[in-house]
Amino acid sequence: MKWTASVVTVISIVSIAALTSVAKGESRALVSQNEALDDELDSPSLFLSPKATKVKPAAKAAPEPMEELVAAPDIVAETKKSTPKPTAKKAVVKPTVVRAKPVKQVSIDEIDLDEEDETPAKRPVKRPSRKPAAEVPTTVVIEKRDPKIEAKIDEALVLEGKKEYRKVIDLLQPFADQLSRRGLMTLARAGKGAGDTAIEIKTLQLGLAKNPNDYVTQTQLGEVFSRLKRPSDAIAAFQAAIALNKRFEPAYEGLWTELEKGREYYEARSVLSDMMQLFGNKPKFYSALCRLFSFDDYLEKATEMCQAAIEKDPKHADNYVHLAVSLRDQEGGAEAQKVLARAAKRFPASESVQTTTGSIYLDKKDYAVAYRYYKQATKADPKSTRAWQGLANTAFELQKNDEALEAFGKACAIDRKMTKDLRIAISKLRSRKDTQWESQYEARLLKCD
Repeated sequence: MKWTASVVTVISIVSIAALTSVAKGESRALVSQNEALDDELDSPSLFLSPKATKVKPAAKAAPEPMEELVAAPDIVAETKKSTPKPTAKKAVVKPTVVRAKPVKQVSIDEIDLDEEDETPAKRPVKRPSRKPAAEVPTTVVIEKRDPKIEAKIDEALVLEGKKEYRKVIDLLQPFADQLSRRGLMTLARAGKGAGDTAIEIKTLQLGLAKNPNDYVTQTQLGEVFSRLKRPSDAIAAFQAAIALNKRFEPAYEGLWTELEKGREYYEARSVLSDMMQLFGNKPKFYSALCRLFSFDDYLEKATEMCQAAIEKDPKHADNYVHLAVSLRDQEGGAEAQKVLARAAKRFPASESVQTTTGSIYLDKKDYAVAYRYYKQATKADPKSTRAWQGLANTAFELQKNDEALEAFGKACAIDRKMTKDLRIAISKLRSRKDTQWESQYEARLLKCD
């Protein structure tokens, strides 16, 4: 019995040692697997790669070899009872990589700004503005349109296409109070086409009464006043349009042009400066400033601005004229003559260039050269009184009396006030005692008077 008890004890000790070794092996395998998983999660490739890297489980450590024991059934049963149960393995959670779905590009207009956010405790998101990029104020007026009136407007548009403006007026004027903006603009255009400015003005004013914020109609009204030579009304209309929309360029152009007509050059330059800040440094703005500084006798500033205008807009012939005039008044004409000689070759069809070049040579009493430029100027613009007047004077000095007499007649036919130089020519003929030509020139003078 003692021997049997000893054997059972030995077997129990060996069994416990073996099972402990197996448990330790599995524990080491589990630790290795968790360390590998930690390294996998720390690796940047998990976030850079589109596909998640699979974690391979570590191989289980093989249990240590045991000696094969043969025992009686009762000994084995006792051994099973005394053997501790192995600890259950902890579940290893594999990382789940969530791939981002591609974001659909949505325009600002498709975003519903009034949709409620269903996600609680979410940071406020700055919504995109619906304001137009150009920041041009617009006025939307919802009009109630009568189908019958709209049909009449469609009919009027057909008549307008045929330039039957009086029929358009007869068709739409009786329903002026019921016309939509489209109809009012059609009626206003018909008034302009028919030469009936009263209807044109009345229609535009009616449109402003319906929509006082219509800056386009306000600008059109200013243009009508400008055509009628009502500068104060035109300026007021253009200023009202600018007050409604500070980025509507046609209103600025109308205002600056009207100020220039009234020789209010300083105010016109101020408007142009504002336009350059709002609409950029356009070539036409430089050309206008060149002209205005030249008219206002700011010679140095005119020279600077005209040189810039030529650089910006080299195809604008008048820039060379104003530059030459400014240089002539500063330097005595040598540099101005060079500028104009080059410009005259480049712009043979420009009356202003040809006439100004002729005047430079006329001042120097170089009548032959001046005569050539004036003659070219009359070809460029047959209705230019100054071109015909210059041709008459130079031809007379060259004793081309018949050509001079014809040129004087052309000048006074365009403008009957252009008789001063003709009277001077008659006095010179009288002093020469050239009675034959004197009588012919006096007969021409009578026709001009």
